Amino acid sequence: MTDIACLTNDIVKFVASNKDVVRPVLLDHSLQNITPIIEGFQQNPNSVNNIKELAKYCAFHQNYALAVQLLDWAIKLYPNQCEYHYFQAVLYFKQQNIPATMLAIEKMLQSMQTSETQRKHILNRLQDENFKKHCVFFIDSLLKEFNLPLTQRDFNIFVLPYDLTNKNQIIQYYYSIYFVMFCNTLKWIDNGQLTILLEIECDKNGASPWYHLCMGRLAWILQDRKQADLHFKQAKKLSIEQNIIFTTADCGIYTWLSDEEINKFPSLQEGNDPFQLKMWQWSYADLKGNHPDTSIILGCDFKYFRYFPKFLFSLLKAHVQNNYQEKTVISICLDNPSPEQIRFLRKTAAHIHLHIPNFYLTFGYGLCPYQDGAYFASIRYLFAPELFKLYPTQTFIIDIDAFAYPDFYARLKDIKIKYDFGLRIYAFDQKGNQVSGEPWCLGAGILYLGDLEKTKLILQFLKQYVNYAYDPKNPLNWCIDQCALVQAFDYYIKPHWNQLRVTDIDHNPPFLLSHIIGEKDDFYNYEGVIDIDNFQEVLEQLAR
Repeated sequence: MTDIACLTNDIVKFVASNKDVVRPVLLDHSLQNITPIIEGFQQNPNSVNNIKELAKYCAFHQNYALAVQLLDWAIKLYPNQCEYHYFQAVLYFKQQNIPATMLAIEKMLQSMQTSETQRKHILNRLQDENFKKHCVFFIDSLLKEFNLPLTQRDFNIFVLPYDLTNKNQIIQYYYSIYFVMFCNTLKWIDNGQLTILLEIECDKNGASPWYHLCMGRLAWILQDRKQADLHFKQAKKLSIEQNIIFTTADCGIYTWLSDEEINKFPSLQEGNDPFQLKMWQWSYADLKGNHPDTSIILGCDFKYFRYFPKFLFSLLKAHVQNNYQEKTVISICLDNPSPEQIRFLRKTAAHIHLHIPNFYLTFGYGLCPYQDGAYFASIRYLFAPELFKLYPTQTFIIDIDAFAYPDFYARLKDIKIKYDFGLRIYAFDQKGNQVSGEPWCLGAGILYLGDLEKTKLILQFLKQYVNYAYDPKNPLNWCIDQCALVQAFDYYIKPHWNQLRVTDIDHNPPFLLSHIIGEKDDFYNYEGVIDIDNFQEVLEQLAR
């Protein structure tokens, strides 16, 4: 039973005894001045923020017993908050007390209200000698197997860096994830704690793939392109050599091109066609001599095509509500289609041509030698220059698992009046500088291109980037479209930030992306399924 009066007294004494002690090099900036925190705890010992900060302060000064007592108090006050059990597990692990670590993890799972089956599975997996001795590095991957909430990472710094001498590849791999995910919780600008952590990590474990990844990201945020390129190149090289493969969030490293490589683009042969796109067949809409007001480009394989009927219907519905006023052309690039999908496109294009004014459907299809999700996500970039040449107007490039809002054209009008470009720049500040995340975290789900002169250059760049960067020998090519997009932003938009009108398209998006709804199946079923079998029926209902 925790005696709060004694606990408070012990903390006050401990803080006072540390008054002239040299601060730990990794001490949180928020703990540099502990006085307001200790005063707040004395006034309100039930404040969870003060309890947590004091526990961290004690742990930084290696008084783990007092830190654990504070967390015991937090658990008594908030028994269903699993994070406090996890924090205790981290502190026990730091002291190499594996039995206590495992017990704290078990209590964490109980407080998460996991089922007996889930707890048994996770705890049994952790009994493996590899897992047990390094359990904190594995727990998140096991939680993810059951779609359980991942751990809070506030206390992870107390086991970082961790000596990997003589540790096998499995432990190194999971440690790399653990390390990078903790770094993600820190500020990447003006953060001495992150810089010091990376220096100590390098001293302890050498220049590892994850060290170079984080150093490259830091250099990119600090706008040191040359250093970012050097670190990313080393991260990729060491990752492949050591077979420590980055997660999908970090795999942009494999398709990142340096400034030097990008400067080679002009020397690339025009006839270079690694994806065999010249073999594709196209059916171009007859615009009857009209110049389109808006062009929308999508791309997918035969599996993701299941989202296209709903996307198309949502746009047609918005077009009808807008009294057919905006001349809109939608172009879809479809890899490896079924005969039924081709028939659907032909039939639908013919119907639209005859019955829906000012709306046009263009489609192309073929088969690429690389059946890879990264390629499918990039098809739209590969054909975009030719489609823009055909339809030189304001252009959207969109994820196919999306649909247009009912007031799409009202939103579109607002975007066209106010902005030259719209991108998902949630990790950027108002000056166009990236302040957090990976370089390739610039979302590719919605891209609006309004400045026609720069659009031509950007689309050509995107195509060249994908052609050059895609490598079937890479462990992963995922994020190649986002790598291409952020580099296009860096070369063609950011240098002209003060002259261009650029918006974060997420502030007033004309399209709803699937992740807003949830899982892919949830999105597919949202407000009813629309597929190639019932599309004609729902379209006829729209016309009534």
